[in-house]
Amino acid sequence: MGSGRIDERAELSAALGMHSRGASDTELMAQSFARWGEAGVDRLMGNFGFALWDGKAGRLTLAKDYFGTTPLFYHRGDGFVLFGTNPAALLATGLCSREIDHATLGENLMGRSADPEATLYRDLRRVRRAATLRIDRSGCRETIYWQPERGAPLLLKSDADYVEATRAMLDRVLVGHLRSPAPLGVMLSGGFDSGSIAATLAMLAPDRTIAGFTCVPAGGDPDRMRRMAREWAHVEALARKHPNIEAQAVVDKDMLPCDDRYRDLFADTGLPIGSPALMCRRLALAEAARRSGVRTLFNGDGGNRTLTSEGPQLFAHLFRSGRWLDLATEARAAAAFSGKPLGKIIWRDVLRDIVPRQLLKAWYRLRDMRVPDITEGSLLRRPFANDSELIDTWRAAPNSPDRIRLLRTEEIEPVYLNVQPSHTDGMTLAYNRMGLDVVAPLRDRRLVDFILSLPPTQFRRGGVPRFLARRVLADRLPAATLDERGYFDPFADLGLWAEKWWDEAGRKISGQRPAELADRAIDLPQLRQWLATPLPDFMGREAGNARIVGSAIANALHVNHFLRWHERLND
Repeated sequence: MGSGRIDERAELSAALGMHSRGASDTELMAQSFARWGEAGVDRLMGNFGFALWDGKAGRLTLAKDYFGTTPLFYHRGDGFVLFGTNPAALLATGLCSREIDHATLGENLMGRSADPEATLYRDLRRVRRAATLRIDRSGCRETIYWQPERGAPLLLKSDADYVEATRAMLDRVLVGHLRSPAPLGVMLSGGFDSGSIAATLAMLAPDRTIAGFTCVPAGGDPDRMRRMAREWAHVEALARKHPNIEAQAVVDKDMLPCDDRYRDLFADTGLPIGSPALMCRRLALAEAARRSGVRTLFNGDGGNRTLTSEGPQLFAHLFRSGRWLDLATEARAAAAFSGKPLGKIIWRDVLRDIVPRQLLKAWYRLRDMRVPDITEGSLLRRPFANDSELIDTWRAAPNSPDRIRLLRTEEIEPVYLNVQPSHTDGMTLAYNRMGLDVVAPLRDRRLVDFILSLPPTQFRRGGVPRFLARRVLADRLPAATLDERGYFDPFADLGLWAEKWWDEAGRKISGQRPAELADRAIDLPQLRQWLATPLPDFMGREAGNARIVGSAIANALHVNHFLRWHERLND
């Protein structure tokens, strides 16, 4: 059994000796595995997950795509295996425990993840991205069939050839989604990432309507409002450039961190949703899409690591190539373009990459530049993180702050592209519950492999970052969008959203009998203290406090809300 969408069906069917027109996606998954075994999973392109039982061998195979957006969980019991796409359904069997995994709970409070197989429940595991898992009486054997990594460089004759090859790859990644006649929508900002998706779909299917859904602020800081108004102007310009794009502004963001409606979501999925500040916007967009009849909703996640990469690895490349004059020219141009001091550019983008790692370590020690504790910026209690072994897990993780700051720039993007946050499963199931498949095509394996093969000189030129994207998208995005130098504030009306729940959350958290696990995991005294401060005073006190509201406080309130539901406590 399986679910998902298989792309490049004609090529796969030809290799299998089948006719693609009559074959279902699940049949292609099964036939590919039957013909080539685990190597057959590597041949599948698209979003998918499947389970295959070999009764003769007594072996279950679970497989998952490289996007990792198709949830797939399993539990090994005494003589049996449970598997499925929804933790709530597996827990409802009574065959696996509802006991919370403390380390993953801590990660939900942090908003970051290190263990690609952990779930919020100790007895449930995830099938990780781009993996097959074979389970029989002898145990489990996992095979990772793909990981993002820089391969042999793609050498083409001219800059124009790179532009055309990238356009062809972007088309190739998106054309498979047009096979279904169901309406398509895009979580559309005024930037490069989602704009590239909407524009490409509009060009590939000029006779179809591409719905765009854009969060706009209801008010807030005047300077932020002016920037957001400019972003909406870019969305309107994109719709004028491509008349089959219909853009809709979405103002309301009414899902609050401890909203009672989340209890229904907890019951249906068994999971919290991860980042309530992010999801209040995305759920608003998803609801607008659902009402418009959309079934597949795209977002631009991953674009800044692939298509729209700024190209920070260029400087080290020029140094290692002995192109000293070009290096000096690019560093000066980057400083002029960004408005940052030349010394900062030289340290951050040049020296940091080329000095030996042991020397870099010594520099950090000399300057007393310690790595922040992983609990900083959250309300996760440090003793709880330590007792749950979350600290040790993070120290060993490829994306741990200790490791990241010693990686060279060219090594960082593959690491982040391979991160698989456990809390995103709650987000995916929330969308699925609305009848939506939400996909991030800029994280597609084919695009990732292609982008990681391109020379660094394609991504930055003359001090201009995102040089590749600006050229590739010149036929797709408005000129004013391509001329933007920075990024838009993703949540300009954060303060207005927080006003909806701040005082009520303070009253609730002060009067509640805390859930036993919340009392151990969350710094509730600090949370109560912050919520007792009037919101304008708190947000105006320090520059970073707006981030604390949208991350540490919102995450803690949502996790507390989930734990009260889990422990069957009433507010």
